[in-house]
Amino acid sequence: MVAKKTASKKTALKSAKPAASAAKASADAVTENSIIGETVNKYPFTVPIFFKHGLMCLGCGFAMMETIGQGCMGHGIAVGPLVKDLNEAVKKGGKK
Repeated sequence: MVAKKTASKKTALKSAKPAASAAKASADAVTENSIIGETVNKYPFTVPIFFKHGLMCLGCGFAMMETIGQGCMGHGIAVGPLVKDLNEAVKKGGKK
């Protein structure tokens, strides 16, 4: 019985490690659920990307509480390409 419990704990720890690594790797990822204002504050180099996609409301009061997805929906902008471009910029650290 003791051997089974130990094996179960080891298995649980092994399976938890990849999840923790994946969570850490995606911690900086921008998603459609990211708040616009927080994204711009954390990654100021993303401002031109928002503008390029037609999301010009970065200074608006709603930007501080609205998600990228909500902003895109409200302005008729496709969220997928915007989020993709934002993540590419974040991965590059703002460098072209």
